[in-house]
Amino acid sequence: MTRKFDKNQAIARGREVLLARLKVELKHGEDDASTKQFLDAEAVVDQYLEAVEEKTATLPTSDELAFACAILLVPTQAVEKREMDLLGQLCASAVGVDMYAIAPQIKEMKSRAIARLEKMAGQHEAPEVGSLIDDVPF
Repeated sequence: MTRKFDKNQAIARGREVLLARLKVELKHGEDDASTKQFLDAEAVVDQYLEAVEEKTATLPTSDELAFACAILLVPTQAVEKREMDLLGQLCASAVGVDMYAIAPQIKEMKSRAIARLEKMAGQHEAPEVGSLIDDVPF
């Protein structure tokens, strides 16, 4: 007997996979490792946006893009539930995403994360390490 494909279940599983990866790989604090991770994530998003703009096929994988966006959004506490659904969809290869169509959403995520980072830096505000992952809206 064949089970019917459940898109929502696949997206939820994609979010779970992304969250598990974040719990393992997200660097905390204001050290060089977390700064490098943030800048590397920004570079992946920039590579994606440039590839979309130039209409080339040199896109990062959907998993790489999802993780990079999460690295920008989670430490800056700029993540929203609708974005976690999109990032979950990017991590759910069975669902499929038009990588060129989501560029406006990805660009907005990056802009909001950078603006939040600048605001945090201006206020010398650092989030509590333990709360970063716990505050991700699911």
